[in-house]
Amino acid sequence: MVEDKLSVPNLGFAGFLMLRGFKLIGKPIKGEQGKFAFFFEIEKETHDQLFTEYYSSDYSRFDNIIVNLKRMLPRY
Repeated sequence: MVEDKLSVPNLGFAGFLMLRGFKLIGKPIKGEQGKFAFFFEIEKETHDQLFTEYYSSDYSRFDNIIVNLKRMLPRY
């Protein structure tokens, strides 16, 4: 089985993949627009299946709640 190195720009989905036992490759890399990307050893087909599973799960809902709570915090 040949595994691919795929970029994951979503922190919640990256955590979900780690919970599923996928290996994070190196450190996150900051992109041109200031957003970070995480890289995993995962096949594209498996990535796509888990992406769909993640976005219809409680993990995604929890991540969205955290993001919304962070937006409510004062910025200093």
